Amino acid sequence: MNNELNKRVIFLFLVIASLYFATGCEKSNDSKSEENIKSSLQQIIVENGEIVLPLTNFESLNPVYTDNLYYFYFSKLIYEGLFDYDENLRPIPKLAESYIISDDGMSLDIKLKENVFFHDGTELTAEDVIFTLNLLKKAGAESIYDNMIKNAYGASNYGNISANSISKYSVRIYFNKPTTSYLDILTFPIIPSSSGKSAIDKDNFIPNGTGPYKFIDYVNNKEIHLKANEDYWGETPKITNITGKVFENEELILTAFEAGKVNIAKSLGYDWEKYSTNNRVSIKEFVSGDYIGIAINHDNDIFNNENGSQLKKGIMYAINRQDIIKKVNLSHATAVDTIIHPDFYLLPESAYSYGYNVEKANMALDKAGYNIINSDNIRRNQNGDALSFDLLVDGDDNTLIALADLIKSYLLDVGINVNIVSETGSKDDSISQYIYDIENGKFDLAIFKYQIGTFQRYESLLKSDLIGHDNYSRYKNPIMDNMLKNLDNSINEEDKKNSYDEFSKLFIEELPYISLMYTNDCLIVDSSIKGELNPNYYNLYNGLQNCYLALDK
Repeated sequence: MNNELNKRVIFLFLVIASLYFATGCEKSNDSKSEENIKSSLQQIIVENGEIVLPLTNFESLNPVYTDNLYYFYFSKLIYEGLFDYDENLRPIPKLAESYIISDDGMSLDIKLKENVFFHDGTELTAEDVIFTLNLLKKAGAESIYDNMIKNAYGASNYGNISANSISKYSVRIYFNKPTTSYLDILTFPIIPSSSGKSAIDKDNFIPNGTGPYKFIDYVNNKEIHLKANEDYWGETPKITNITGKVFENEELILTAFEAGKVNIAKSLGYDWEKYSTNNRVSIKEFVSGDYIGIAINHDNDIFNNENGSQLKKGIMYAINRQDIIKKVNLSHATAVDTIIHPDFYLLPESAYSYGYNVEKANMALDKAGYNIINSDNIRRNQNGDALSFDLLVDGDDNTLIALADLIKSYLLDVGINVNIVSETGSKDDSISQYIYDIENGKFDLAIFKYQIGTFQRYESLLKSDLIGHDNYSRYKNPIMDNMLKNLDNSINEEDKKNSYDEFSKLFIEELPYISLMYTNDCLIVDSSIKGELNPNYYNLYNGLQNCYLALDK
C-alpha cells in the first residue's frame, strides 16, 4: 500500500451514540449492527487507497485474446458481461436488465441496463453486444472465451449464433439449437463497437469496459494501473487505485505477499492454515473447479459383466474420502459422489448416496462373486482369480501419488490388491506417458484430475463417442448419452432440476467414475482489505469493488 496516501481517521462515535440512545438501549438490536459499530470504532478508514494485485507474464491487454488466468481475473475489474455467476454458479444478469427465452429455446431477448457507459464515455447499446459477439468469432481459437463457448455449445453450433438489435437497449440472440447454457454463453466481456478494427488488436490495445475500474496506463511487462470508475453504473468502488504487478511465477507472488508488496495472492498447495495466526492476513477459501476421480476401464470384462456394478460399488464404499481429504488435502477439499460441482445450484439431493462403509463394501464384493479370502487376505472368485488391479497415477504429481497410496491401503482392507503404476516423463514431444496411457486405456483404474468448468458440461467425460479422448473410463451407455442430451436441452428451471436429478441417479447407480472430491482453493488477503470479497474459481476478485481499506487501531 502506498505510504504517501492521505489517511483520514473517521470518528463515528457521536453519530453512533445518538443512534444507540435513540433506540432506548433495547437489547433486541441487530447483533450484526453492533458488530459493525464496534468494527468502525476500531478502524482507521483509508481514503484514496491503493492495493496491489499479482499478474504473471501475459501477451495482450485485450481480454478477448487472454490465455493468462491472472489477467483473465484482473480484466473482470475493467470489463463486464451480460451475465455473471453468483456464489452457486447460477448465471445472473450483469449488464442485462432482464431477459426472456423463447418457448423453443431458439432465441433470447435481452433488455440492457440503461445509462451504462464505457470508460471513454460512450453509452452501452445493443450494437456493442452484436459487435462483441462477431468479434469473438473473428478472434477464433486464440480467444479463451471462444474456446469456452465452443466447449459448451459445440464449434459448429457456436458459428451459427447470431444477434440483431430490437431497439437501442434491446438485443435478440439466435441459436441454432436449444441449450441449457444460453446464459453461460453470454458471460464474455462486452467491448464497445466504437473500438472498430482496434478491438481485434493484440498490441497497443487500450482496455475500455463498463466495469468498476478504468484503465490508466501499462508499463510494459511491469505494471498496470487502474482507477475507480466514478461514473460506474453501480456503487463507486471505495478502493480508489489498483496496481497490477507482473511477476515471473506464482512462487514469487507469494514471496511478495509475505513481504507486504502484494495485497492479495493465491495460495499454492494446501498449507494455507500457516497464515491463520498472522493478524496481517485473512483467508478466503472456496471450492475450485478441479475434480479428482478414479477412471474405471470399462473395456475390462470384469467391469462389464453382471457383477461389475457390485464391484464398482464395493470400491466406492471402501474408500474413505474424508480421511483422504484430511491427510492429503489438509481438510481443504469437498467429497462428492458425482461429477457435479458441490456449489452448483442445480445439485440434487440424489447426488449423495455413498459414504465410507466397510461392511457395505464387503457385502457388494461378496455379491460380485469375489468371496473367497485366502491367507494373503486377497479376495478370489470360484475360479481362483485374485481381485487385483493396476492403478495408474501421474508420477509427476506428488499429491496424487500420496492419494494413490491411501487408496491402495483402503482397498487392501476389503481384500482388493492394488499395484500402483506411476508414470513420469513424456511419451513424445506432444504428450506425457501418463496422458497417453489414460487416453489409450492402458490401465485398470486411473486417478485423474479434471477441470469441469463453470458451464457444468459433462459430455467429454461420459459420451460414448468420446472414448480415446476425455472419456477416460471408456464408458458406453446409450441411456447416459440420451441423459446428457436432456441436460443440454433443458430450458426452464423445472426441466433443469428434473434432468439433473435423473442424471445424478443414473450416475450414482452406474458409477462410470469413482468420484473422490473437488479440491478447495484459497486467496490470502491483506487484512486491511475489509468487506465482502467472495472469490470463486471463475472470478478471484468477486466483490472487490465493494471492499474498502481500513487499518486496525
